[in-house]
Amino acid sequence: MGSSLGTSGITINLHQNNPIYFTDEPLSGTVCWNNRHETVRTSNVYIILIGEVGYTAQRMAFNPSDGTRKAVTEFHYTKFYSSKISLVDSPFENELIVLSRGQYS
Repeated sequence: MGSSLGTSGITINLHQNNPIYFTDEPLSGTVCWNNRHETVRTSNVYIILIGEVGYTAQRMAFNPSDGTRKAVTEFHYTKFYSSKISLVDSPFENELIVLSRGQYS
C-alpha cells in the first residue's frame, strides 16, 4: 500500500494452492483488506508479486579464539520476478481516495 498503515489485516487467497508457481503461470484469487482505521486517504492501492528461489549452503567456520571449527548454515535468496498489480487507483491525478473503516476485497 505504500504506507505502513495499510499493511495489517491483508489476506491473499489464491484459487490454486501450489507450493511452486512458474513465471508464466496465471494466478487468480482474492485480496482482502480489513481497514481498522477510521479513514485511509491514498492515491492508489496495489500489491507486488515477487518470485524468488531460495537455497541453503553449509560452510565450515573457524573460531580463532579456541581453534574449533563448526558448520554454519547460510540462507540465500534470488529474486527473479516482480510484478506490481494495481487494485485501486484514483480517477484523478491529484485526488486521494478515502477508504472508511471496513473490509475490502
